[in-house]
Amino acid sequence: DADLFVLDPRPETFEKVEAAKHHSALDLNAFEGFTKAKVETTISRGKLAWHNNEILTKDGDGRYIETEPFAPLVYDGLVRENSIRHQSEFPYTVANTAAKRKAKSEL
Repeated sequence: DADLFVLDPRPETFEKVEAAKHHSALDLNAFEGFTKAKVETTISRGKLAWHNNEILTKDGDGRYIETEPFAPLVYDGLVRENSIRHQSEFPYTVANTAAKRKAKSEL
């Protein structure tokens, strides 16, 4: 199954992200102050989870999926990228860019 959410794309319905409005015990949000489209409906595991500004789930509706703490799918790519960044041929490192400028100025 797949989770699905329906957004209202009309700009007049956009709202600011505020942790105080969340249905969560967290008192912060990394996206605090950003503007987002309004979520009209959320369907989770084939059932309405959010509709008309109301939570329709109950305790136990969620499902815990155990994963490794540093899942290879995510972190192996980051490790590879980091190793490339330290190679002299990687074009975007500050040190490499400075070295190229210096080499050009010595010509």
